[in-house]
Amino acid sequence: MMALEAFNEYGIHLGNAIKIIMSMFAPEAIILGGSIARAFPFFWKSMKKTVGDFEYTHQSEKTLIVASQHYDMGIMGAAALIAP
Repeated sequence: MMALEAFNEYGIHLGNAIKIIMSMFAPEAIILGGSIARAFPFFWKSMKKTVGDFEYTHQSEKTLIVASQHYDMGIMGAAALIAP
């Protein structure tokens, strides 16, 4: 149960960070990648609820938040930097 509580709290903190990003940049989409994308189902509800409490509801409704299915993008990016 403690692990689920930790993911719930993580979702709340991530949701607050996403609200800041939405207010500063008004992005069309936010894509969560890397290893955290694998845990997306565990923090999705608390993150979505926190983002839903955003005072600019029109922005939170039009911003798409998804998890990337490409979990190794960091490794691929690093490899691209050193590849000839």
